[in-house]
Amino acid sequence: KEVGKMQQGPVPQDDCGMYIMTAFDVLLSLFCCCLDEENNPCECIECPVSMAHLGVWACILLPAAVFIFGALPYLWLHTSMAVCTVPLLFLVASLTFLVLACCADPGIIPRREVIVGTNSLLRVQSALGYNPLGAPNGKGPVIPDEMKKQGYRWCATCRIVRPPRASHCSACDNCVLCWDHHCPFVNNCVGRRNYV
Repeated sequence: KEVGKMQQGPVPQDDCGMYIMTAFDVLLSLFCCCLDEENNPCECIECPVSMAHLGVWACILLPAAVFIFGALPYLWLHTSMAVCTVPLLFLVASLTFLVLACCADPGIIPRREVIVGTNSLLRVQSALGYNPLGAPNGKGPVIPDEMKKQGYRWCATCRIVRPPRASHCSACDNCVLCWDHHCPFVNNCVGRRNYV
């Protein structure tokens, strides 16, 4: 089966015309880097979970557990309902925003294999404004001199031409638009689409 057949219907795009990753794409990018012919994961944990990421979850969940199982029963009986519900609302908000930060697409540029395998060259080319495949056969970095002067570079890992300010993240093993850094606390890159 082809990878391109996994997604049905129109491809969602943001206001810049860039491909919006589905939850399946995000999980595939974070946890499974390929699928075999039966769509079963053949390699797991592409972007390993850092100790800092686990520490963030522990720093939120352990005090929350102490509050919920230790202090909350007493507060429930002896104080108003607002004193009990406001901390729980803050906990839910913290967990929600942490999950959103962990799963947000930072602006990943698809690899050559993904672009070719999903027949998405025209869509990616129109979103980026240039042909990211560079050389027609993919064996050499064919970038016009004018584009090199503007900051376009060849990524030997992804085998694509990446635009200025894009960089290859060694932790995620992806090229990211306007890459700033890889944050170990949310275990995700900070780039064009999730930088605030």
